[in-house]
Amino acid sequence: MASPIPEFLNAPVDPALLDSAARQLGHRLPDDLAELYAIADGVALDRWLAAFGGVPADVLPGYDLPPLAMALASSAELRRVAAYVASGSDDDLQLWRDDWLLVFSNLTTGDEHVVMATGQDRGSLWTVQWEFDLPRRLDLDLAGLLDAAVQRFLSLEAGWDPDARQLIWDHDVEGNLSPFP
Repeated sequence: MASPIPEFLNAPVDPALLDSAARQLGHRLPDDLAELYAIADGVALDRWLAAFGGVPADVLPGYDLPPLAMALASSAELRRVAAYVASGSDDDLQLWRDDWLLVFSNLTTGDEHVVMATGQDRGSLWTVQWEFDLPRRLDLDLAGLLDAAVQRFLSLEAGWDPDARQLIWDHDVEGNLSPFP
């Protein structure tokens, strides 16, 4: 069974919102991220949740692609929380950078995110999961990440589970269920 995700993609992002995002972040979005939003402004989460009884919209297994406005708002909130946590620590913690923008989020747990740098290290991807570790830079760019997920899907390491209404990884694949190497 094919994934219904394409049916729930929002229309492409309005270019004015890309300009607004650049002003908020202090940097324009990296080209590949701007291209992704030119295809679709994330998943229509409200329609998805209504259609699938509250099951998160897995664009990648376990991760959704929020609309740009939601990504900006979530990034601002994560930046605020990170600053608060770091202010109460004697360590020199860098839990969030001002030039990061949330790209994929684990809505099931709400505690793991994939972010993209828009300024320094422009276009680099990072995983942020504060509960278990400090932010970690991925060795892939956005195109490489999406290509790796597609290749795993095509090689039958991942597939659409119509009963669970989500993408799933084969549990025997190197013990790694994450789409992020």
